[in-house]
Amino acid sequence: IADIQYEEIIKFQGDISLKDNLTIEERKKVLEDVKNKEVISDALDVEFKNTTVKDDESETSVSLVVPSDIEKYKDYVCLRERKSKNMLDLDKDKVIISEKLSKNLGVKKGDKINITIGDGYYDEVTVGGIMEMYAGHYVIMSPEYYKDTFNVTPDYNTIFVLTKNKDTSIENELGKEIISMDKVKSVNFYSSKITNFNNTISSLNFVVVVLIVSAAALAFVVLYNLTNINISERIREIATIK
Repeated sequence: IADIQYEEIIKFQGDISLKDNLTIEERKKVLEDVKNKEVISDALDVEFKNTTVKDDESETSVSLVVPSDIEKYKDYVCLRERKSKNMLDLDKDKVIISEKLSKNLGVKKGDKINITIGDGYYDEVTVGGIMEMYAGHYVIMSPEYYKDTFNVTPDYNTIFVLTKNKDTSIENELGKEIISMDKVKSVNFYSSKITNFNNTISSLNFVVVVLIVSAAALAFVVLYNLTNINISERIREIATIK
């Protein structure tokens, strides 16, 4: 799962969160500075915001992603369906949501969901596709649809980066360089997430093995005792008949 999630679906190696209340020019300047780093092959600015989607019964926390360039975004995230592997297009009047979110909300392509950008007011958006995703709930939205829906321009507060080398030591050095930049709030590389994910799965695998062995032992003991009791009863019956 980790390999599929962070190599096939999430193609970029890390993200950079910018400080609040930066001007458009300041954000562009940081983006250009990041692109000029030797170990970075490319970078894309997006709005990345934690928000909520609600249905009639509950609210669900989701990550809202609004890329500045829809076509370029396909180099960073694989928008595809899980079963058919067909690629999805991010329409300018629809959103793409992750598969688990669609199951939790009970929605499918063409349905509408209610989403907020943090002011407590919910707007309806139309689901244009359901993408393969194994970690987290995501809503992917075009900048045009975002502006039409919420009447505000996207706040490109995050930069996705593609690196030329995935070596951890190089990422650590790059992280130190970027975090020292005045307008940067945090830097996150996904190599650590892959390690943590695999460690978690390994722990779960151990628990699953213990449960399976325990269940098998319990089943054996129960069946053994039932068989013994049954044979003992048959022996007594035959002795009585004799």
